[in-house]
Formats: sequence, structure tokens, C-alpha cells
Amino acid sequence: MTSHDVPDADQRQPVRPAKLTLFDSTALHWCPDVGNQSVLQGTQMRVDSPGLANPWDALFGSREYPSGEGGDPIQERKRHQEVQAHLEVF
Repeated sequence: MTSHDVPDADQRQPVRPAKLTLFDSTALHWCPDVGNQSVLQGTQMRVDSPGLANPWDALFGSREYPSGEGGDPIQERKRHQEVQAHLEVF
């Protein structure tokens, strides 16, 4: 598939090969583990947490089909500026 395969493509422009890139994002939080734990009766369980700071990072992932080449850069923020900069690389 190329850029000329689109029905309304400008045939005067040079042909560019098409590529399929899969993209996803998530937030990496420092959260306490939630699950089954046991404590002695009459004592309180201690849960480590970040407190009010609650730091987090954004993880963007892109993979080119079918080669699987791509990257997973970690960003401080998850705004459209960071997403656009990430997609321009791939």
C-alpha cells in the first residue's frame, strides 16, 4: 500500500510507502500492593505509600507492524505535546 492508493490522493506528489504503527500509553504509579495479607490480631498493617506527593510517569509505546521495531520512552507528562513528539519519531 502506498500514499497513491487513497481514492482522493494527489497523483502529483511523490509516492510514499505506507506503514502501520500500533500506539498505546499508560501511567506508571507508585501504589501500595493490594491483596491478601495477614497480621497479628490487635495490630495494624503498615502500608507503604507515597503520601501526598504521589509521583507518576507516562509510558508511551509504539511498534511498527510487522517488524515489531519501536520504542517505549518514559515521559514526565502525558499531554498532546509529548504524544505528538513521540509519534513524529516513529
